[in-house]
Amino acid sequence: MRGTHFLAGSIFFSALTVSWVLWDNRNQQQKRTSSVRSILASAQRQKNMEEYLEQQKLYEEYKMISKNFATQRNDRTKSNLTNRDETTIGFRKSGGSRVTNIPPAMLTDQFGMAGLLTFLRTIEGAPSIVGLALGHDLTNLGLNLNSSKRNLFQTFGGPWANFPCRILDLDAKVPDEYLTNSTISNKLPNIKMNKMQEDVLFYLFYNCPGEVYQMAAAFELYSRDWRFHKVERLWLVRAPLSAPPREIGGTFERCSYLVFDPVQWRRVPREMVVSCHDLEGRPSVPGPSSSASSAAAATPSRVAKFDEDNGTATNQTEATTPATVGGVTNPWNGVGEESPHCSTMSNTIGRLWQISQGNLPTKSEMKLLLSFLQENPEIFGQHNFGDQFLNFLQNEPGIAGILLAFQLMYDAKAYGANLELLLGMEPNIQVLEVVHKFVRICEYKSLPMPEEFLNRFITLCINACERADATHNANAHRLVRTVCVFLVSLLSLNRFNSAARRPEIQSFATSFLSLREASLLYQKVLENGTN
Repeated sequence: MRGTHFLAGSIFFSALTVSWVLWDNRNQQQKRTSSVRSILASAQRQKNMEEYLEQQKLYEEYKMISKNFATQRNDRTKSNLTNRDETTIGFRKSGGSRVTNIPPAMLTDQFGMAGLLTFLRTIEGAPSIVGLALGHDLTNLGLNLNSSKRNLFQTFGGPWANFPCRILDLDAKVPDEYLTNSTISNKLPNIKMNKMQEDVLFYLFYNCPGEVYQMAAAFELYSRDWRFHKVERLWLVRAPLSAPPREIGGTFERCSYLVFDPVQWRRVPREMVVSCHDLEGRPSVPGPSSSASSAAAATPSRVAKFDEDNGTATNQTEATTPATVGGVTNPWNGVGEESPHCSTMSNTIGRLWQISQGNLPTKSEMKLLLSFLQENPEIFGQHNFGDQFLNFLQNEPGIAGILLAFQLMYDAKAYGANLELLLGMEPNIQVLEVVHKFVRICEYKSLPMPEEFLNRFITLCINACERADATHNANAHRLVRTVCVFLVSLLSLNRFNSAARRPEIQSFATSFLSLREASLLYQKVLENGTN
């Protein structure tokens, strides 16, 4: 019994000892873990504290630098203020033109912001000096800055030029070998102004301003009865076949004139009242001693003595005393008298009479005559050439075409009769050439295009070609070729309305496509149709 109790007590004591040992081990482990955690937390707190202290140190340094900078700036400001009187702070304008006491931050001269302020205040009382600094508005000087057709610098002669650049002033670099004026100027023949056409004279006048060429052209135009209107700035001449001029008040006259338009480059008829005060007198003859010749040093000397070539002398011109009307020199004095141009017209009239009688000149002379008549169709009005239309048609169809254009402008009755005469004739080379020259003159001088006559004439030509081809005429193909060439030239005119006759012409060209001229006509019809 006692042994049993002893055994039970030993077992209990052993169990109690084991429990205590286990509890003690667990307690020691927890203490060690807590100690490690405390050590780690303490280290982290120390690290954070060091970072905080470092940041605080940087912040203190930044505050110190900022404080020092502000102190220096305040010291400079106080130093500047103490060195100046309180009544002289800021710049002051004295005398209306000068500025004193300019702050250091501004330019210390009269061409900076202070000078500009002074100028702006000054021009309020004197607007005339605005161009000294502000300049001028280019649009008020006649310069179109909004133009997109051409560049301004190509025609702008500069701010001190009296006129724009001429068409002859080319901005280009050329080799020295091309500069031959100095070597050949004295070897060329003298220029004969009385041999030039009026178009050339007008070209020299408008494209050579300020040169002896312009004076020479003006003198020759004056000799040909042209007068320069100083107000309109245009050349005009009394129209032929016009009523005699009617004087108004002694110094004015009313008449029909031909005015040369330099923009359209053609003569435009105009009825107007002209004052003798507004017409330029006879230009001075440019000679070796004239100012115009000395001003143009590069002008060839052969132009300077053009008066000798024309058969006129300077002293003779100056000795002539023009007539006066109401105490005013009449610029029209001498118009109609014998002059180089009048002699040219007399020779032309004589040649026209010879041609009407079958005496034909050479081809070169005929070419010059046609060119002169094309520019001066009014010459037919000085003599009765209206009844010579058939003679001109047979001998020289080109002259007949120019005569027809003259009758369109001045003789409607003869014009209508000759058109009916052409429509009643069988189309041939002479008739086609007359009509071709006539429509060309209408296109060149902007005369009314005879649409009704041309439509009837086209139908007449096409019917004549079809009849000749149907009868197997030996000259059928020649006639077809001639008509095709005529129709191609007619379709090339800008003022001819071919829409009404396009189907008829196209059908005609299709019928003769084997001929080269007909195929060209067919292509021309298609081009006009697409346009």
